[in-house]
Amino acid sequence: MIYGMIPLLTAQQLAFFSQNRYLELEGLLTKEACTQYLESIQSVLQQRGARDLWRDVPTLKSLILSRKCTSIAQSVCGQNSLRVACDQWFEPLFQFDHPSKIKDLLSIQGVEVVFLIALSPPPEHRTFTLGLFPFPRAVGNALLVHPDLLLNWPPQDSGLYMIAYAKANSIFIHNPKDSYSSMMRQFGYGFGDLLTNQTHPRVPTHH
Repeated sequence: MIYGMIPLLTAQQLAFFSQNRYLELEGLLTKEACTQYLESIQSVLQQRGARDLWRDVPTLKSLILSRKCTSIAQSVCGQNSLRVACDQWFEPLFQFDHPSKIKDLLSIQGVEVVFLIALSPPPEHRTFTLGLFPFPRAVGNALLVHPDLLLNWPPQDSGLYMIAYAKANSIFIHNPKDSYSSMMRQFGYGFGDLLTNQTHPRVPTHH
């Protein structure tokens, strides 16, 4: 289901997300902004991995901490106390081996909502008997997804940008499916440690 983008989500939108665990927002980003973000991502990927890009790309950090994104995240989660979990660029042809959940990719326990944003033209929309097709329908649209929602992610010619927000008391966990879990260890985390504001900042509180 697609809804037009407005500053605050309506009761209908929140009810839809609560019932279905996903919500598509039109025009979260302009096409011009998507082009700029995509160019920044492709540039930095020449020197690093695809997780936690916001740490090296100031414009992505500004997006993740923007009132637009954080107020939406707080609204669908029903709480103000959230922090940045991570972001990630999924290259074209990325796929799940079978229908899976976003939380299965992450070594952070406590993720509350994920934004899946189309920075380039997405593939033609598909439906499956098992799992949600995780691509928004147009450039600049964002698909808000609960991390427990089953996704059906076959290989596509389009990439996808993900932003994940988590509870304030989220922890670093052992997840052998997360190929980027070692990135957490460079910050001194051990399994079971609470995420800190220094490495995973709290998002601004909106009333």
